[in-house]
Amino acid sequence: MFRVKWDPMNNGILLSEYIEEKDAINSPRPVYVDELKMLGIDEQIVLPTENVPVCWEIDHKYYYCGSV
Repeated sequence: MFRVKWDPMNNGILLSEYIEEKDAINSPRPVYVDELKMLGIDEQIVLPTENVPVCWEIDHKYYYCGSV
């Protein structure tokens, strides 16, 4: 069975059969600029002008570069 693990080196995820249960995370989804604008995040930080993925959402938490 495949598991998902966070990879801080590329700010992304790894999918493998060889990830231990303790290192596995729930399936993430990319978060795009438009969603962050709806949440008002653009008032606090500068976001890209085009609608590109900028972070990940895992278990209702937003991650950028591996941190919440």
